[in-house]
Amino acid sequence: MVEEEKINIKEFIKFQGTERYRAFILHGTAGSGKSPIAKKIAFSIKGEYIDLLEEFYKKDDLKKNIVNFGPGKLKRYLISITTDKVPIIIDNVDFLLNKWTKTEKGEFLNMIEKLSNVETSHTFVFVLQDDPLMETKEAERIINTKRESRIIDIERLLKIRR
Repeated sequence: MVEEEKINIKEFIKFQGTERYRAFILHGTAGSGKSPIAKKIAFSIKGEYIDLLEEFYKKDDLKKNIVNFGPGKLKRYLISITTDKVPIIIDNVDFLLNKWTKTEKGEFLNMIEKLSNVETSHTFVFVLQDDPLMETKEAERIINTKRESRIIDIERLLKIRR
């Protein structure tokens, strides 16, 4: 296994904002500090932080529709609630991912791969726990024009340069 280089997330987000396909995934193990890091990233880039689990908890219309809230509805919801052209960090996507079928997980990856600047002016960063989904052939094709993966392990942000 080739060790990947530390990533500058600010630069990565800035670059993705210039790309046709802007969404990407930031993932890590349980307890790896994903939420604090996601909040810190949102603050440092003057982006918006959305805790998806909290959104569902606070809004009755979302709670009532959780059973059939698939990737398509997620995409429409996120596009509808965001107004500024800032990057959006969406945390705690796991509770949806964990209830989705294999087909819906594939649809989610397809959304990440193909969410384009025609549909939204935002860069979407989906923050979630490690999932076998990240290791699939479908996930491997989610790259940018620099041929960099748009599925990033949080460890790549935390590495200490030597």
